[in-house]
Amino acid sequence: MPAISNAGKIRAAYDVWIASKGTDTSCWYALFHEDIEYDALCEDLIQTVPGRPLSRKQRVREFLEYLQRELEMLEYSVSRCVEQGDIVVSIGESAWRVKSTGRVFRTNMVKLFRFKDGQVIRFEEFFDTAAEREAHSRSPKVKSMPRPRPVQMDRG
Repeated sequence: MPAISNAGKIRAAYDVWIASKGTDTSCWYALFHEDIEYDALCEDLIQTVPGRPLSRKQRVREFLEYLQRELEMLEYSVSRCVEQGDIVVSIGESAWRVKSTGRVFRTNMVKLFRFKDGQVIRFEEFFDTAAEREAHSRSPKVKSMPRPRPVQMDRG
C-alpha cells in the first residue's frame, strides 16, 4: 500500500476537524512537529497565561484552544489542497460565530504547511483578520465609506 501524501494527510486532518465542527484537534496535534514554527495573525486575541513560556507546539495548541473557547465553527470548506515538494497549500472558506458577541464573520483562507519527515514544521495562515476583529468588537458595526469616484484628468 503506497504511503499517504502530505496533501492526503492534510485533507484527512481537515475531514476530522470539520466533521467535529472544530472540537477534535487531535488530528492537528498528530501532524505538528514539536518544534513547529507558527505565528498567529491575531495573536493578541489568543489569551495565554502571562509569563508562562510556551513551546512552539504549545503555541499552536493555545491557538486551537482559542478557536474552541471563543468561536463556534458554522461552516468550513477546503476547495483545494495542493502539494509541491515539501509544501502543502490549502484554500478554502469558513464562517465563525464569536461566542461572546454573537457576531458572525466569514473569510476566505489560504494555509501553508511545510513538511519534514512526515510532520508539519511550519504553519502559516492568511485570512481576513479585520472581519474577525470586527466580530469580536462590541461596538456597533460601522458602515464602510463609499468608494471615491475616479478622478477625471483633463488631458488638454
